[in-house]
Amino acid sequence: MFATVIKWAATQNIMLDDIEVSEQHYDEDQLAQFPGINTQEVLQRFMGDKKLYTQLFKQFLHEYKQGSAVLTQLLKKDLTAANLFVHSMKGVAGTLGMHSLAEAAIALETNLKQDPNSIAKNATAFCLELDRMIESVSTAYRESAVSHLVVESNPAETEIIIEQLFELLDACDGEAVEVYYKLRDDLESVVDLNLLDRLGCAIANEFDFSAATRWLKEIQLARGLS
Repeated sequence: MFATVIKWAATQNIMLDDIEVSEQHYDEDQLAQFPGINTQEVLQRFMGDKKLYTQLFKQFLHEYKQGSAVLTQLLKKDLTAANLFVHSMKGVAGTLGMHSLAEAAIALETNLKQDPNSIAKNATAFCLELDRMIESVSTAYRESAVSHLVVESNPAETEIIIEQLFELLDACDGEAVEVYYKLRDDLESVVDLNLLDRLGCAIANEFDFSAATRWLKEIQLARGLS
């Protein structure tokens, strides 16, 4: 979904008021809460889909945890790419109820267009807000992980999910994205997160199913299975 948001954002002028939200109130029990983020608004936007809610916040964390460093380099080397990054983040932040980050993105994007030689103040404000959102989301998921025993809840069921994912990757089936997140939920407290991140990146971002198959085999080895 982030790939779609970013692709769409590249050709649209996104304003916070343009992002439609349902007026229905949804139950937030069993969902991670993030300081500074309007989580009820996000649930309304996703029509109460708690699985999508969790998937996209985790994906935000995985994709943008180095975002400030990336932007800093782009501002030094490629202002066009920097502007696209900020414009895309405006859409992602608006979608995920991160209003302060979206507003910081709007200010920096305007600054880049009107006076790219004096962006230091707005660039700093944007990076600070992005880092604050990353910390907010990562803290919630760290606390969630700590609340679970560091064992697989059902190894046999996890193995079924892995086999299903192998089959989907072999068939280049887009359903692999959803199955990956099911597997991640089962394994993120017992397998190196870097392995899970690389698997997710290969599937959801790069659509490189051959590489994803290799990473999935690495994860099997990490679980002590072949």
